[in-house]
Amino acid sequence: MSGIEAFKQVKGVDRIERVGVGSIYKAVISIKNVYKLLKNNDVKYSPVNQRGFKGKYEAGEYELSEEMFYELYSITHDNIDVNHERANEMAVKYLMGNAIVPSKPEDPRDTRLFTCDLIWNVRPDDDEEHSVEYDQNNRTLKIYNPIVIPDTAHRHLAYYTMAKWKRDPNSIPLKVNVQDKDIKQDEIKKKLEDVDCNDEDKHSAF
Repeated sequence: MSGIEAFKQVKGVDRIERVGVGSIYKAVISIKNVYKLLKNNDVKYSPVNQRGFKGKYEAGEYELSEEMFYELYSITHDNIDVNHERANEMAVKYLMGNAIVPSKPEDPRDTRLFTCDLIWNVRPDDDEEHSVEYDQNNRTLKIYNPIVIPDTAHRHLAYYTMAKWKRDPNSIPLKVNVQDKDIKQDEIKKKLEDVDCNDEDKHSAF
């Protein structure tokens, strides 16, 4: 009997069992691979699962049909509730670390992007026997169904943006505002020189 079995495989995965939730899987992925997965639409944005989006949709703030509301979209699609300027700011925060002094001494905030966690869900499918298959001995996870972003959409877009800037420096805006301070294109380019988006030890997400 012949057939094609389509799945994505993630290596170096640990499984955690959470009461009331079930299995949660954790792994490290390079920013370059995050970029590739998003660019190829292997990981998509789900409006219906976004925190705060459903209320805005029901209030009529987005002109989406019911069918579109349940669709899956690219992270760069116009129909999604993601602010590109905010993602640009987060990308620059990642690059700058805590190098920028807060604009007001009494303001405890600084420019650090504190967490690198990304959250994915695997959408169930009635036609599939299982959505994922975990091999504990080899620490691999096979994913058979669509991967969706239920949260952390801006963080996804920030990593995507940073990798895009690395590949094409001419796509960097002339300036990016970070907490009321303009960071110029040349400064962003210089920071990117030291970034290897394929280095899982330095530039990765969980």
